[in-house]
Amino acid sequence: MMKKRTFFMAIFMAGILFFSCDKGVDNEMPPGENPSVITPTNEVLRNFEIIFPDIEDVLWSINTTYYVADFVKNKKSISAWFKIRGDWVLTKSDLNKEELNQFIRNTFSNSKYSRWQVNKVSLLEREGFSDLFIINTNKNNRYASIYYATNGTQVRINNGANYTDTPIEVPSDVMRAINHYFQDPDILDLWGDITQTIKVAVLENDQFKLLILDEEFDFLYMITSIEAEDVPEVIMKKFKASRYGKYVVNDIREMKNDIGVSYLFYFDDEEENNNVATVSESTDYIVLLKY
Repeated sequence: MMKKRTFFMAIFMAGILFFSCDKGVDNEMPPGENPSVITPTNEVLRNFEIIFPDIEDVLWSINTTYYVADFVKNKKSISAWFKIRGDWVLTKSDLNKEELNQFIRNTFSNSKYSRWQVNKVSLLEREGFSDLFIINTNKNNRYASIYYATNGTQVRINNGANYTDTPIEVPSDVMRAINHYFQDPDILDLWGDITQTIKVAVLENDQFKLLILDEEFDFLYMITSIEAEDVPEVIMKKFKASRYGKYVVNDIREMKNDIGVSYLFYFDDEEENNNVATVSESTDYIVLLKY
């Protein structure tokens, strides 16, 4: 148990989630590598040239157990990650804001972050995952990276300026849970946090769902995005009658667990803090969380 808690604390503090499934030689760096002069394996170079032909100026580095190629193509910065044996696992590419599709642009323009300065827009491609689009923003020394699915769904927000996107290797226990709770989903993202929970974001039939597992990979919650008209009338009345009812709601999600169903209302307060109010039929009080 202590090892698992240490593991989750480490990934939270680092700002990344890294699950290693392969325990063999495959994930060990060659001894004696000089970090200033990196020479990838032949398998890595061969696959790089297949995926990114006609790229000459490449800066290679090592990050954890991966070779990383940084280069420029069509005046845009790109990073590509490979395993030692040559398998491609991640590419992150700069985009122009105009290259975002209309779904993402609409979602972003209707959020508070449209009033923030946009610093960077990126496309994140990872083996085994659907594409994510990232908009990095800042305002008054506050930073946020907003992750979007192709259909415009806001998947998650990372606060802070120094978050690093890395490859994700899905543990077999998590994959079993995904296969159990979803039918042919598009897996968007997977991360852990200081609460020692594992969050799996998917699109199932174009509907956003978030599966939350505990540190033993057992089911805790299922959160599903829903429209306002699908919220039970008694729930909507409770929220509107509360002190939070005056705020503009950005998103509503249904949360199911073994106890019952509750509803999450996401909104921003006067200071543009992110809030979520939890409302259920079984209680008269509303729980407010900040995220």
